[in-house]
Amino acid sequence: MEQDAKDNTATSRSQHSVHLLPHDRGAVEQFLAGALERIDAASGEVQLLVLAADTESAAMIAGVASELSASRGFRVVPATSVRRATRLIREWKPQIVVGSPEEIVALIGTSAIKLGALRTIVLAWVDEATEGGSSESLETVMAEVPKEAGRVLVASRLGTEARALAERYARRGLRTGEPAAAEAVAPLALQYVTVSPGHRSAVLRRLFDELDPASAAIWARTPESEAEATRAVAALGYRGEDASVRVVRDGPLGSAGLVVLYDVPADPAELRGALGEASTA
Repeated sequence: MEQDAKDNTATSRSQHSVHLLPHDRGAVEQFLAGALERIDAASGEVQLLVLAADTESAAMIAGVASELSASRGFRVVPATSVRRATRLIREWKPQIVVGSPEEIVALIGTSAIKLGALRTIVLAWVDEATEGGSSESLETVMAEVPKEAGRVLVASRLGTEARALAERYARRGLRTGEPAAAEAVAPLALQYVTVSPGHRSAVLRRLFDELDPASAAIWARTPESEAEATRAVAALGYRGEDASVRVVRDGPLGSAGLVVLYDVPADPAELRGALGEASTA
């Protein structure tokens, strides 16, 4: 009996994990893969709950979850509004629900969703939502989560809020993606433009109108971003392998005078790999 108790404790701890990943679509599969393996398709109860920073992030995560679940028979409900999510949960009986803490608290309050059968809860970049406001909704949801459920925390950086969440909800969790010790490297000339995912292609067009580079390479992390950026530059007249502006996902950037990071690199090593010998981005 004592050995069984120790084994159960070890198993519970192994289900907790902390991932440092960029807040983008390409990172979602990395932290959902393990949670999806624990779902029983025959059950019509919620077994995976993903708490997102906001409704836009929830919709993005739910879209990836739906793609990954299509061949497994899992049903996914994006809780981007309480009214619609309530109806879909009752009709579909999903195994996976994705929403912001505020939306999920509302669903719990009306008994639209129950967490008794929950196997995994994922806190996906919620530190970005709690940095400047109250975390009461998150605390309310976590109080309903069964003790035996696995807990996964995802953050783009291990800042003060993310560390506090990891200590409180995923203590002793397996950590992946932690940055290695910084190496002495030459500084890079980087310029940033903050933009929502839905407006990247429009901003990219304005960027090229403003800078008018003689040559450029656009780096993308995912096939979806690659396709989107390719359509955007094609609309500007850059087509074919010999075009002075190219979109690159896997391969050398060449001698481009300007490098545009269409996605956020996962870590400094990926950033260096994306830029190669370029000095301007």
